Amino acid sequence: MSRSVTDTLRQEIINGIYPAGEHITIRQLVLKYGVSEMPVREAFQCLKGEGLLELHQYKGARVVPLDVNDVAYIYDIRTAIEILILKEVIQKDYTKNFLTGLARINSSVDIRLPEKKLSFQYGTINNQFHSDMFTLSGNKRAKDMYILYSNLFRALKRRYPDNIENIKIGLGEHEALILALKDRDETKISELVARHSERAKNSLLQKMVMEPADLSADAK
Repeated sequence: MSRSVTDTLRQEIINGIYPAGEHITIRQLVLKYGVSEMPVREAFQCLKGEGLLELHQYKGARVVPLDVNDVAYIYDIRTAIEILILKEVIQKDYTKNFLTGLARINSSVDIRLPEKKLSFQYGTINNQFHSDMFTLSGNKRAKDMYILYSNLFRALKRRYPDNIENIKIGLGEHEALILALKDRDETKISELVARHSERAKNSLLQKMVMEPADLSADAK
């Protein structure tokens, strides 16, 4: 239940239903979602960790602004973390099955879907692809830091869907990354991760600039 409340509230914040600076209370969301206080409290804590809410004791929460600079910084941090994790992974004794599993995940994207559904599916599978690459890493702190913002990016991608051409490019970059993992080519892996992340970042930022998420006047 708390996961559902968290996902719903996160998406509503990203969509501008609750614009930056707005004050929201636990009671308000209990009545709106028809749930008990506990899942709302847990959602508040989770979204505080993602930087979307600022909590005030006994007074609920305030929505924190999320602008293109914040998103760019998060992308850059995640890129550095991913490169760090994969440098460790290529030192592990992984088998062909590990690479086959990554290829299977990547090929599960159905590009015949309507664009919005395709974008959401790709976002989910993209998260799974990157998470599965990290399974051999023992750096739990780095993995936790990377995963922290995965749901935030999923919500952003629902607000600003990828087009089919971007998705095809992303899938191709995944294929190239699998080959680099096969060759244990650290330099190539670093280049591919940086390119993959930079392209995704620029695509999202361009959409955010063209159509800001804070649409409070229209969203309500």
